[in-house]
Parts: sequence; C-alpha cells; structure tokens
Amino acid sequence: MRGVAFAGAGTMTGSMDLPAKGGFSFDLCRRNNMLEKDGLKLPGFRKTGTTIVGLVFQIWYQGHVSAALVLGGVDCTGPHLHTVYPHGSTDTLPFATMGSGSLAAMSVFESKYKEGLTVRGGIQLVSDAICAGIFNDLGSGSNVDVCVIMKGKTEYLRNHQLPNPRTYASSKGYSFTKGQTEVLYTKITPLKQKVEVAVGGEAMEE
Repeated sequence: MRGVAFAGAGTMTGSMDLPAKGGFSFDLCRRNNMLEKDGLKLPGFRKTGTTIVGLVFQIWYQGHVSAALVLGGVDCTGPHLHTVYPHGSTDTLPFATMGSGSLAAMSVFESKYKEGLTVRGGIQLVSDAICAGIFNDLGSGSNVDVCVIMKGKTEYLRNHQLPNPRTYASSKGYSFTKGQTEVLYTKITPLKQKVEVAVGGEAMEE
C-alpha cells in the first residue's frame, strides 16, 4: 500500500504475519489502490496505525507475538512515525528505533537529528543509525535497508549499504574431512564402573 510501511524487530515470523490479519489486509491494499487510481481520498495513516495497535493487543496477541514495529507513512495531514510495542502500546515521535540495537541507533538520532533534513540527509542519518546498531549489537544483522516514503511514492533501497560483508563464502558450502583439525593433546579420565546407592535412610523431621 502506498504511503505506509513498517519495519519489524523481534521474531520476524510474528512481524510478517501482522499485515495479513485484522483490518490491515491485502484486500484493503487492493481497495486503496483502486481509490488512488480513481483520484479518491485514501484512509488516513493514523487509522492504519490504530488498526495495527488493536491487532497486536486487543484482538488476539496481547503481547504473545514478539513483533516490535516502526510504522511510518504519509497522508493528507503530513508525515507520521509511530512505534508499536509487542504488548500494544505506541509512541508518536520524530525519530524512532526498536530492537536489540535500538540504544546505539537512538544515540545517533539524538546527536545528529535536526528539523528540515533533505531526503539525502535523512537517508544518511538512518544509515548511520542502523550501522551503529550493527556494530554494537550481535543481533542486528549486517546490511542497511532504507525505505523512503513520499506522497504518492515509496522507494525501497535494498542493501543500500553493506558495512559488514563476509570475507569469504563458498557457493558449495563447507565440508571438513576428519583429521583436518589438529589434536594438541588427549586426556582420558576413567569413570567408576559401579556406584552403590544407599536405599532408605532416616526420615526427615516434621
């Protein structure tokens, strides 16, 4: 759907399952595309955010899905950015981070964000924030993807940056033969063959 996108942290199967349920479905995407094609007004972005919050908390999950979302979009009132937590609470902020690398990313936003950024400046700021998460958290992946949402246009920059590429990857996989790793020394500790276990014993005091 044009004008709305979300990024998910946490268990990605939970995040990927959200758009297919509740009031945020492919049927609604098709309806909105038809409205847009005919030049009619689309539903407000804020209603989409409210739908996802209700889906996470009120309808089924109540915190049982580990989907931490950053939801962004543009409607007739301007740009909006929300965070949706796994238990259903939400924030509306000028910049937002979620996931295990969020603290490092947030430090970049807090130190470098300013009003009136250009598209190029915004892409660079977001890239720097994601890279901070990558290099300060082992669970934050190794590539930078950026989604630019403008009125009537959404652009995905897949692998915009690859700051931490693998130094070598075999297309055939890896197969190690026996004896390839050198054994430095061997120590064998014998175990007792027979162990007697006492049965019974004194009862515990009441």
